Amino acid sequence: MYRQPSERPALTEILQRGGAVSLTGELTSCDRMTAMEIFEALGLDVSGSISSRTAFLLCGANPQQRKIDRAAELSVPAFTEAEFWAAVDEIHPPE
Repeated sequence: MYRQPSERPALTEILQRGGAVSLTGELTSCDRMTAMEIFEALGLDVSGSISSRTAFLLCGANPQQRKIDRAAELSVPAFTEAEFWAAVDEIHPPE
């Protein structure tokens, strides 16, 4: 079980700042290549590992516990796929 940092920043703020995102688990709304294209369009860098420079961890279905634990150790906020898409829609409303 992942415990969020006590003051988790809003994902919309993170998306507007940009930075690195790491993925874990299976995305249900699109394939990874499409997700990577979307991340790049949002100004996000995709990283295969979690570090102190990681802005957030995106957790799909069946996430790797190792990545979740590492994010917790480094106080990197984790968000679900649903939270991610809601934040994207808030920043870039669908037409």
